[in-house]
Amino acid sequence: MTSAKGAPTRIGAYGEEVAVRYLRRAGYRIRHRNWKADRYELDVVAVGDGCTAIVEVKTRRLPDGFADRFGTPGAAVTPEKQRRICEAAAHYRTLHRPKLPLRFDVIEIYLDPESEKPVACDIRHIRDAFR
Repeated sequence: MTSAKGAPTRIGAYGEEVAVRYLRRAGYRIRHRNWKADRYELDVVAVGDGCTAIVEVKTRRLPDGFADRFGTPGAAVTPEKQRRICEAAAHYRTLHRPKLPLRFDVIEIYLDPESEKPVACDIRHIRDAFR
């Protein structure tokens, strides 16, 4: 989540931290967090599973049944958002020349809706979420 000026919100920053910890535990090496160049931006770039994973992190505080009625956090990665991520990844590839193929992942972080502070209660890693 970002504010109107593009800065991560408190919940979005927390979700990205949870996603990075999850990826590290899963054996990924984190290459970049909040990578920015020109008008391009990527949440996380990680190496693992034989690829360079471009990871979009979506964090939501969802009461029971909310995702069923209104969609999962990953549903916010619309075709337009996917296009922007792909453009950013192409720019990243030009600048950094990763040796492994790119893969586009989405990590959904579900927060406990009952907690005052952001507390992750579920993480879903959707590998190869789009092309």
